[in-house]
Amino acid sequence: MTSSHPPLPPAPTGPDRPTILARIYPGIHEAAVELFQMDAELLADQGYLPVGQSYADGRWRTSVVILVILASAVVIGLPFLAYMIVVRPPGSLAVTYELTRRP
Repeated sequence: MTSSHPPLPPAPTGPDRPTILARIYPGIHEAAVELFQMDAELLADQGYLPVGQSYADGRWRTSVVILVILASAVVIGLPFLAYMIVVRPPGSLAVTYELTRRP
């Protein structure tokens, strides 16, 4: 079974490419790490190595939370509230790369 990933942008090329490169990989932690690993291999071929990374969990929009809480007061929102407690929105993995060598 293969999973579908969003297309990764190409690695920078040319003499004026940046020394520091930041990429953001969306998805739940495992999917974001999988995207990062695929991209890190491609970028390593171009001389970029990861120097830092940070994962941020996804969050429900405040307006949605308020709406569901208000709807829960009249019982209509209870299934939505249960869904929001069980299912977390996807987060994002931010990775910083540094150009260590020219290919």
